Amino acid sequence: MEFSTNSLCGFEGGLHNYLTQHCMGKGRMARLENIVSQAVVETGLPVNVARKQLKKELAKPQAPALMKFHKKFMLSELYPENAKRFPFDAAKFERDVRSGKLRLA
Repeated sequence: MEFSTNSLCGFEGGLHNYLTQHCMGKGRMARLENIVSQAVVETGLPVNVARKQLKKELAKPQAPALMKFHKKFMLSELYPENAKRFPFDAAKFERDVRSGKLRLA
């Protein structure tokens, strides 16, 4: 199976949008409140307890989740050679997006 460089660029563009729109700033807060609302209904936890626990979880690096997305998108389980052909440093990517070093159009 052949992937082009465009596949990797498209993947990185999608992750960039995910990080900037759902893991940073106002998007992060909106995501947090949405998850808190669901958690309160599903678990019965008080809002302040659920919010505190979720803030702690969302403050963690997203790199492990980004690597899972990469493996799935690049079909690395079906085509292990894709992991070598399209290397991805999730921790560096996340750092660069959060610091503003990486901006995609």
